[in-house]
Amino acid sequence: MDALYLAKRKSASQTLSDICDRRPALASVLTVFMPLYAAREELRSSLQGSVSALPELQHPNAEFLSQGVPLLANASFDWIDAPFKEAAKAILPQLAGLEALAADIEAYAKGLESGKLVPSTLVAAYLSSDAKSLVKITKPFVASASVGAFLTQQILGPVLHAARNASGETDTAAWRQGYCPVCGSFPSIGCLGRPDPDQSEFAKGGGGKKFLHCSLCGNDWHFRRGACPGCNNEEPGAIEYLRAPDTPWERIEMCRKCNTYVPNIDLRETTENPDLDAESLGMLHLDLKAAEEGLKPLAPAFWNTFD
Repeated sequence: MDALYLAKRKSASQTLSDICDRRPALASVLTVFMPLYAAREELRSSLQGSVSALPELQHPNAEFLSQGVPLLANASFDWIDAPFKEAAKAILPQLAGLEALAADIEAYAKGLESGKLVPSTLVAAYLSSDAKSLVKITKPFVASASVGAFLTQQILGPVLHAARNASGETDTAAWRQGYCPVCGSFPSIGCLGRPDPDQSEFAKGGGGKKFLHCSLCGNDWHFRRGACPGCNNEEPGAIEYLRAPDTPWERIEMCRKCNTYVPNIDLRETTENPDLDAESLGMLHLDLKAAEEGLKPLAPAFWNTFD
């Protein structure tokens, strides 16, 4: 991803631990999710043996990309049942700290074990944003559609991440949308990269090339700095900011036209190389500020919605 990172990214656990040290007030929330993020990270590697390269990612459809259609939009998921169930066995126990979801988690797991909840059908509905089908599929096992979507996302994310790794680098340079060119999900966080050492002295002086990070599959893609990923608003001043005074590399990028926002980190302002999934969770203090402004996260999660 260009020169977004000049050093190896920290693990999710280390990133969350660093945030707890920096913001002790968030520790009670973040520690609940540490086992989950550690399990997701481990799965990305352990699933490599059971996930094959995807032809849709190895040979990206240029027409799809030019028309704003994610590469997996029309893909077959007949391969996903076994790795999805493997991921579920690792992920669902790590959600035990969410006591309000205990019954849903148990029923969801039993649905997978019994074969009544079929991963390939579930994933196809989830990735196509077919809300009606997703509700119909998950209703026997969970109390609400949002819970079904949350559990599916947590399990599916590492599987798709492993599939991306198995498929190698995918050329999506022509993509101009604010949602992921691989799976179509919105970004959980964005970042401004450090200067690229291969650029000319003039070009690399400021750095700050903008990337968005997918909330589901973990893909990173380049996006226009002055545009809103939610509504593509590119008018002057379209993006406004909420900042954390004590951590100048952290901020919320918000759009008043569609009232959505995406957390962002500016890597030019810090020597840290955090795990982006963990970093997005660790910006809860700014999510709270955004909620006070009447804004909605572009990628809603249990920890950044306060209705």
